[in-house]
Amino acid sequence: MTPFRTQNVPPPMSSYKLSFPEQVVHVNMSPSEDALAAIFRSGLVQVWDLGTRLPEAGKSRLRAGGKPAEPKLRWEQRMAPEGEFIAKQVCLAGNGEVAALFWGNGVDGEVIRIANANEVWHEESLLACSQHVLWEKEAGWLIAERGGNIRAVDESKPGMVSICPRPQSVAISAESRIVFALSDTGRLVAASLIAGSDSCTLATGVTSFTITPDFLIYTTSSQSSHYAPLSSVQRVLDGEDVALIPDEDWEQRRVERGAVAVVACPSSMSLVLQMPRGNLETVYPRALVLSVVRRLVLA
Repeated sequence: MTPFRTQNVPPPMSSYKLSFPEQVVHVNMSPSEDALAAIFRSGLVQVWDLGTRLPEAGKSRLRAGGKPAEPKLRWEQRMAPEGEFIAKQVCLAGNGEVAALFWGNGVDGEVIRIANANEVWHEESLLACSQHVLWEKEAGWLIAERGGNIRAVDESKPGMVSICPRPQSVAISAESRIVFALSDTGRLVAASLIAGSDSCTLATGVTSFTITPDFLIYTTSSQSSHYAPLSSVQRVLDGEDVALIPDEDWEQRRVERGAVAVVACPSSMSLVLQMPRGNLETVYPRALVLSVVRRLVLA
């Protein structure tokens, strides 16, 4: 049998590439600007201005020509703590600061270090149960623990909310200040940072989720995608529509088995899905289209 060869396989298609100096552990996008942070195995952290080219008003992006983006390195520095460590996660805040989470070899187990372009200005030892580092405009830096609690790094910040144990992914809606988390058993939960209450289960059998300023979008193992308005989720958290979960008025759309949500683009009314084969597909769900149409009609 002739051995399989990969020398002549063409490289994967992409709009542009970032040249990293070593193996990447984790990357994170800024919630308020066109920037990205990356952390590497050595503890090096880089912050990039992506320079994504947006179409000018009244002009076609195809006719304009040029590169789709011109990424430039903003700053870099080593944020690793003393002693042995394993780089775990990085988070880029809306104010340009970066928080890096490390597994350490000390008594406390983990270390979070916060830095700006000039220096590492904060370091704190954490319990070994710390799972994710997040940033929210009002609460500042947050830590999501494996047991299901989310607390502020700054102890002067009020409140703590509970989500699901062992969260695999966590996201915060900047507009409504609702925390969404997906457990390792496929349970999707939500909690309000304003009320500081316990979480409410929105769906089970969930495989992925993403959020927009208006919608919570999630896929399930039953080959469907769901589009829940955040205003409806807020009513559920307030105890008004608990009996309606899952709400039949939430839009649904069939997807291919194994497809997961990557990102939603409200301005273009599109949702990017990753198929089981690895390729990306863009769909235009009715819920996102009608939301834009409604806004234009009201304007």
